[in-house]
Amino acid sequence: MMFKLSAGQIAEIVGGSLQGESDIVASRVNRAGNAEEMDLVFIAKTELGAILDERNPSVVLVPLDFARNSTKGQAFIECENPYKSFVIFLTYLDKLRSKDSKIDKSVIIGENTLIGDNPNILAGVVIGSSCKIGDNVRIYPNVTIYDYTEIGDNVIIHSGAVIGGDGFGFEQLGDGSYEKVPQMGNVQIGNNVEIGANTTIDRSVAGSTIISDGVKIDNLVQIAHNVEIGENTAIASQTGIAGSVKIGKRVKIGGQVGSVGHITIADDVTIMAQSGIAQSIKKAGAYFGSPIKPRIEALKIINAMSELPNILRTIRKLERKEK
Repeated sequence: MMFKLSAGQIAEIVGGSLQGESDIVASRVNRAGNAEEMDLVFIAKTELGAILDERNPSVVLVPLDFARNSTKGQAFIECENPYKSFVIFLTYLDKLRSKDSKIDKSVIIGENTLIGDNPNILAGVVIGSSCKIGDNVRIYPNVTIYDYTEIGDNVIIHSGAVIGGDGFGFEQLGDGSYEKVPQMGNVQIGNNVEIGANTTIDRSVAGSTIISDGVKIDNLVQIAHNVEIGENTAIASQTGIAGSVKIGKRVKIGGQVGSVGHITIADDVTIMAQSGIAQSIKKAGAYFGSPIKPRIEALKIINAMSELPNILRTIRKLERKEK
């Protein structure tokens, strides 16, 4: 996003102390290693100041103890935490971007659907009938939201997501064929939730699939029917959660995690990437492996397995001596 703000204005936005000319202008945010003139960057550690010998960003967020004088055409803004100040500025830009309320003319909205104040719903979005959507919702292009879905305030849904599609519900018959179990429930999404691109959240068989307040879901995640996810849980890309799983609050799930259905995961659990969850997790802590185990135990097993070639060589040597 392009902008045009002076160093003085930026210092006021982030609450920092300006060192240099207040009228120096920045028009783009960038990483320090790629910085160019007119860019705003942050330097998190004093030793990274060497980057500025090769690059010439116009405005730099620096630590309080950053010992370097600004040059002509460059301004430093001293901050207690440069990265946090950078995030504050990004949040400021994001609010500017989403300030204008709009629903693109190509959006399809079903009957009896209610949409709150200040929506930002972009091209190709399809919203079914009898949905409830809260205030300040941002829905990116080509999202599909099925009938009866409920979405809270300040929710962001990225392109290609499908909310409320049928769960994978089938009854196997005596001849081996499958009969579809009608999925008659809905999806309920709380406030301040973000859902990544091409993620799918299935409607429940009955009742609701529930995504609680503050949940953050990455791209390419599958949430099956009747799942309940507690507040402020974060789920990384390519994870699949099977049906009727109940996940607690503040859980962190790494990428490519798979879960069987009908289990529970306690509050404050961390699950490392590529783990397989085959049973309920009843205590807070870090877990890893497939099947999953407490992290320390899993790492000990991995370390032990790395010694197997040496153990086998030793056994073979002993067998040869016995012969």
